[in-house]
Amino acid sequence: MIKSKNILFSLIIIGVVSFINPDLHSPMVLPDFAFTVEVKDVHCTSDGELLFQVSNSDTSATITYTVFLKPELEKPYKVQNANTLRNLNAGEYRIVATQELDGLSSSQEMDVTINDLYEPLEFSVFVEDNCQGDDGKIMVEMNSGIASSYQIQGPVNRSPQTDNLFEDLPQGSYNVQVVNVCGERLSQTITLKSSNFTLDPERVDFVPLLESCGEISVGHYIASNGSVIEYPITLDFTVHLPGGGTEAV
Repeated sequence: MIKSKNILFSLIIIGVVSFINPDLHSPMVLPDFAFTVEVKDVHCTSDGELLFQVSNSDTSATITYTVFLKPELEKPYKVQNANTLRNLNAGEYRIVATQELDGLSSSQEMDVTINDLYEPLEFSVFVEDNCQGDDGKIMVEMNSGIASSYQIQGPVNRSPQTDNLFEDLPQGSYNVQVVNVCGERLSQTITLKSSNFTLDPERVDFVPLLESCGEISVGHYIASNGSVIEYPITLDFTVHLPGGGTEAV
């Protein structure tokens, strides 16, 4: 009888211990986490960016980001813990976010595209030659890209400015420089000329058929030395009347 009581007592103790610690051997499970990627497209050379964001992960876990540049999915392009990856070219990327803690891990992956929105720097230059003194003009028109400043160097220098028009310029050769928002610089050389108009007195057109009573039509040939003719042109005529005297037209 004594022996049976000892066995019963041992069974009762074991049962109490198991009841107090039901989760003594339960495995640890990492929480499901959310993973997003913010993309900055390429506007200048290799200025694409990826911003990684993880939420609802275990606060003690280590987050690792493995970045692949497609189509290469065997060898990672970059493995890092930082949540920002800069200086990227345009392309298709796959990012795998992994949380690790005490030998356990779980992962989320996302495919994103960095678009190539880069526009090369291209521009055209238009000029208005000098007509009366230093009244020449230079205007820059962007064909591609976004300009941050315009500058000219020549008979007169103009510091970088955001306005694409330069006025009150003397004749001469100018170097026009444009800088875009990426810091790239491009230049063109142009020449402002001075207009010198001449009338050929030997070439006069007279229309014998009068347009109306007291009116005649006369045409003169005008030439410009040094530059093209900028229209419109205003001419002043002095008419010598048959009965003497003159009249300005």
